[in-house]
Amino acid sequence: MTALIRQFEERLNGYRLGVEAWVTVTDDRKPFRWYAHNDAEMSYPAESSEELQLGFTRHGIKQEWRLSIRRMKFQSIQDGPWAEIEAGMPVPLLEAPRVDRINALEKFPELLASLTSAAKELLGKVKAAKAVGK
Repeated sequence: MTALIRQFEERLNGYRLGVEAWVTVTDDRKPFRWYAHNDAEMSYPAESSEELQLGFTRHGIKQEWRLSIRRMKFQSIQDGPWAEIEAGMPVPLLEAPRVDRINALEKFPELLASLTSAAKELLGKVKAAKAVGK
């Protein structure tokens, strides 16, 4: 498993994409009641989500591109938009708990697709900026 992670990370670094992307590995959603701060009798249906995400991002003092995981918490009140309420610090995938590394493996193709899309979008912006400059 370690060799697979290293190989994929080296392959991504070889592409020299220069973009960050994250995909959801696991998602644990839970319903709850949200109470207004100034009125204990006013409550709304809500949902919270704790996600484990796999990403390719700069990491550490040297800002090297690494496969990483992070834990994120989101909340939605009354079917409204999801709001990020807590963002965990990225941890290099090779240093993550074994169960997280195993779960992340199946998301490699999705991460590659997300990175490819982000790189194409960035390239489009660069091309548009060059066209304006001519």
